[in-house]
Amino acid sequence: MNKGKAAKVDQAHKEQQEETIGVATREADGTYVLQLRATSSSGAIGQSLMRYKRGDKGYDEVAKHIGAVPVGKWVPVKPFPE
Repeated sequence: MNKGKAAKVDQAHKEQQEETIGVATREADGTYVLQLRATSSSGAIGQSLMRYKRGDKGYDEVAKHIGAVPVGKWVPVKPFPE
């Protein structure tokens, strides 16, 4: 990830509220990119970078959950329903 993208991700992380689990963006081809974070009760931290391309399993769920995201803009991601 280049410095410009990293700065945008950092800014999106700063803007996220406690009830969010990370940030997401949408690329020009429609691919959703999610950068998610989880913390366990013991303090362990896990991070993941996930990409969902059109046609991938889960793409429709992700698109519905995150909603319309302008290409290149990072938005907070709320927890997914269980």
